[in-house]
Amino acid sequence: MTTTDLLAELRTTNTDMARVVEAASDPERPYVVVPAQAVKAWMDHEPDVWAKVLVWFAANGKALVQV
Repeated sequence: MTTTDLLAELRTTNTDMARVVEAASDPERPYVVVPAQAVKAWMDHEPDVWAKVLVWFAANGKALVQV
């Protein structure tokens, strides 16, 4: 899935996952920091979409740091 395709799908959800992917898509940013509570909410409410985000992170060599 391309970044453009993923962002288009994320913008149809009631989450802010698109902002996380947009931030991570910066070529000079190797990781993105997000609150652990946000990740839990995404896993609970949008598990299929969150799985796509995780695949995108892995495919693009990006890290997700939960705090």
